[in-house]
Amino acid sequence: MIRIRPLIENQMCGDMVSEHGLSVLFEVATETGEVVRLLTDTGQSGRFAVNAEALGVDLQKVEMLMLSHGHYDHTGGLEALIDKGFEGDVYTGEGVERVRYSVQMGEGERRMKKRNGMPKPELLGRVRQHIISEPTCVVDGRIWIVPMREAAPVNMRLLGADGQADSFSDEVFAVVSDGESVVVYGGCTHHGIANTLRHIQKTLGIGHVDMYVGGLHLMGKDKETIEQAMRETEALDVKVDKWMTCHCTGAEAQQMWAERFKVVNVGETVVGK
Repeated sequence: MIRIRPLIENQMCGDMVSEHGLSVLFEVATETGEVVRLLTDTGQSGRFAVNAEALGVDLQKVEMLMLSHGHYDHTGGLEALIDKGFEGDVYTGEGVERVRYSVQMGEGERRMKKRNGMPKPELLGRVRQHIISEPTCVVDGRIWIVPMREAAPVNMRLLGADGQADSFSDEVFAVVSDGESVVVYGGCTHHGIANTLRHIQKTLGIGHVDMYVGGLHLMGKDKETIEQAMRETEALDVKVDKWMTCHCTGAEAQQMWAERFKVVNVGETVVGK
């Protein structure tokens, strides 16, 4: 059984605090029956910790953290996690701390650069950071951290320090299994959902995913681009039963995805028996 507990997202349900960011807790039993907790991302601030407390989640008991990539809205809550007593292992891709920018439109179509990388990269010196450069099993066949070293599709609104399109070579994904069911967490999936699933199938031999959790990075994209992403996903050998699409997916893509695939609401979910 895999328990999925979103702690922060753009539109949390009920009385939960929301923000533009993402943080999801995964709980899975090992072969010995011990429950292991993997936190994926920390949102853009410490607000995810407020929701964790409301849900009865003790962040001090979280054994490991994965930062899917080095944007502020996925790494900004690291300080709050440390302040809550987290002493676990932190898994990242290489270069997660590097300087990054986003390009935004201002008045009169004026383009502005804004820093959108990790707010406090020096915090990595306070944790046990493990830089993942190849698929790595971190919990006896239950949890894998998978890097995407290839360059992401060019997006001139997301830049590196050199002003060129960010390659997102630091992007990593979590693959969580209870021995039967498989859940994949994708953060923002900057490499594209089809490329990501194809890569996971190639590296781990996975042909079936029970649930994909994360953003699809389709916010603001036109219908043709969204349709193409869906066609490419449908054509894959690896199949996904259910989707928990959120964060940077975008409202239009969310609706179109739900019309074609089985999409579940963002909230506590259990996969497997």
